[in-house]
Amino acid sequence: VIIPNVEGQMLYAADRHPKASFPQFSISGDHDSFAGKVGANFYRRIFAAARPDIKYLGHLRGAVEFNGMKFTLKHPGGGPGYALTYGGQKHIEAEIQRIVSRGGKEMCHVLAFGNWHVANWQFSAGVAIICVPCFQEQTLDYMDRKALHPWIGMWIMEYTVDTSNRITSARAKY
Repeated sequence: VIIPNVEGQMLYAADRHPKASFPQFSISGDHDSFAGKVGANFYRRIFAAARPDIKYLGHLRGAVEFNGMKFTLKHPGGGPGYALTYGGQKHIEAEIQRIVSRGGKEMCHVLAFGNWHVANWQFSAGVAIICVPCFQEQTLDYMDRKALHPWIGMWIMEYTVDTSNRITSARAKY
């Protein structure tokens, strides 16, 4: 903790988050907001307001359509499961049930997960699933006690789509 207050930390992060020549989209996670506890989403109010180039999509979940493709960002609880592919598959099954129960037919093209601190990408039910790693080293007071070992890094993903915007190929760089 460099700055001992939430507002100062968020402004510090907003100032140092790299500017990009491409659109950036973001959701807040369980450590970015006090929305559930005190009704104040500092992430949205300060960070997103200080950086209009980053579109805030929501707390714990958000969706955006970009270049004809639908992206869903999620900050789920728990973990990916024993096998890295299990958590993503479980969430896709839940998404399918949710969409069908509401009379919809359209799934997202890409589903990206934060919070699990692991790196994985796969296809399940025609959806590209990305587990996003993190930039935080293992913490002795929390992660080590739970035998959690974070993957440090990031993904650069490139998708090729057909005329119906279905993904026909993907290239990943970790």
